[in-house]
Amino acid sequence: MDYKVCYIKGKSDWHNVVAKLKLPKHLTFESGTITPADGGRSQRLSPAALANHEVAQQIADKLDQDHTTVHIHLTGKVDAGPGSVAPATSNFNGTEAVEEATTPGLVVDPLLKLAVKLDETNLALATGQSVAVGGHIAILDSALQSPTVTLQYELNGVAMPNEQALGEVVDEQAFQKMFSAADLQDGSNELCVTAVDDHGNKSLPVKVHIFKGQLDFGTITKAVNFYANLTGQATKVYPAQPFDLTVADTRATGSWQLSASVAPLQTAQQATLAGQLEYVTPTERLPLSTTQQRIATKPSTVGDTLKTVTAVAGDKTGDRGLLLQLYSSAVVGHYSGEITWTLANTITA
Repeated sequence: MDYKVCYIKGKSDWHNVVAKLKLPKHLTFESGTITPADGGRSQRLSPAALANHEVAQQIADKLDQDHTTVHIHLTGKVDAGPGSVAPATSNFNGTEAVEEATTPGLVVDPLLKLAVKLDETNLALATGQSVAVGGHIAILDSALQSPTVTLQYELNGVAMPNEQALGEVVDEQAFQKMFSAADLQDGSNELCVTAVDDHGNKSLPVKVHIFKGQLDFGTITKAVNFYANLTGQATKVYPAQPFDLTVADTRATGSWQLSASVAPLQTAQQATLAGQLEYVTPTERLPLSTTQQRIATKPSTVGDTLKTVTAVAGDKTGDRGLLLQLYSSAVVGHYSGEITWTLANTITA
């Protein structure tokens, strides 16, 4: 971890600068030095102070226009086990000025030696059918040779009693487990898969969404934000974060139609945005208004006894979703509105 203390400019020099460092917890610091950037003599920080996560050390030389920068370099390691590291604010107090710097908060993940890779993260089945959850076991540590691995499953927040013993595995070994409709609740289900081995190593859980026996929305982004700098020119603005929308049709037969409408985008003072929210596809741009606009359809197919999850937005090619067309007359403000998505089990003319 490094700090850089700089003299930018001023009418006087910066004398008697004391670095009062508050060091982040969950880290063990082994050594630290204060070194002038111009190659002057380095100062070593007290190991006892580093161990206590609080250092008060005066920088040996003043900072001025000829000696502008010193570097504080700390070496250490993350403590064993996962945890959260809170931000820590340090002060640099001198005769002429006082400054501060804050280290960002961070999360320490465990050192992983196993990982589960799923073949699919969205699956569907109709009532009376079964669905296969499959994937691979990745060995992330080359020193881990042929571990004996067991898969643990958690369905809708409840641990399933029957673990899946895979025995000794090699890197990228495949696995598969069948689930019947009786195992799942109607609608949306969340299945978490975790790998553990005979050495106590454990992977992070991975999730697969399974939709059972109905026509419904699968995943949908609850809120979408658009940000733009107004230039007096018409401009296209894409969402600030990914927008996902899927339709899960797990009925034995049937068609569906998805439509959308949107209320005017307005400020809290009822001022309306000079712009148009649109749904875009690779071939067309569909304006959204207070009138229902047909977005997508899927006809019933003969012999199609098991539908799957259809990505209406956020698909792999990334060319379907929402777009905000701003007009040149748009004015600065915070505008909001509500989109209504309507999923019907018939296709209208």
